[in-house]
Amino acid sequence: MICDSPLAFRSLYEHAGRIAAESGARFAVIECVCPDEGIWRRRIDGRKALGLPDHHQTDWAAFVAYRDAQLPQADYPIADPRLVVNTTCPLPEVVAEAIAWLQRV
Repeated sequence: MICDSPLAFRSLYEHAGRIAAESGARFAVIECVCPDEGIWRRRIDGRKALGLPDHHQTDWAAFVAYRDAQLPQADYPIADPRLVVNTTCPLPEVVAEAIAWLQRV
């Protein structure tokens, strides 16, 4: 089972864990991070031209305000297996890392 979510709230993380348990699936978290703020900003601002639904972040300033307001709530322990991947690496490397990790978990 794959759930694409920022899991910004502990309740979302716990809900995803319950769904996995009820489904008989193992629950593992792959966290995607972009440590280069310049790249992150260009990616978010670049979404404006894509015509995405409103729930997508398409403005850097709005994203930073949201992130900073929500950050305290997003700081909770992850008890399940967790891999953090750097999305500034080439996509094939990130995918290979995630697949290899999932095979070990």
